[in-house]
Amino acid sequence: MDLGCGEGTETRWLLNDGWAVTSIDASADGLDLLRARTRHHDPLAIVRARAEDVELPSTDLVYSGYSLPYCPPEHFAAMWRRITAALRPEGWLVVNLFGDRDTWAPEFEDMTFHTQEQVEDLVADYQVVDFSVREEDGGSGRGPKHWHVFDIVARRTASTPTMP
Repeated sequence: MDLGCGEGTETRWLLNDGWAVTSIDASADGLDLLRARTRHHDPLAIVRARAEDVELPSTDLVYSGYSLPYCPPEHFAAMWRRITAALRPEGWLVVNLFGDRDTWAPEFEDMTFHTQEQVEDLVADYQVVDFSVREEDGGSGRGPKHWHVFDIVARRTASTPTMP
């Protein structure tokens, strides 16, 4: 599953590597680009929905690059539970979350930002393969900013509860 797939760069990579992919995004324009770029690829399911609203299918991989922070804080916990429930045991979770020291944290109340302790709590019941914290100044679509990002690669174990 490519959750928040945008125009589908990672979806195309997964398809080319032999995965069956469900790509989910709220942007009709992004999904139109994805459709145009993947016309001859199967198996691909495309779903237009916000991550916090969609029913997630059972999957071996949830990839979400830089999109989960756009879930409003009041919906994040329920969305995270659905992500965990959708992952089969031994399934992979590959996501980026924004930290509380990100430039946007005080500016965007409709986005979700986490402390490192909160992120560690989210993945506490997973087998964490990589947990990286990045802080760097750089650009964004809105101009310069300080990035505070948690990069996570983890596996759901058979004992991972679905209620974090």
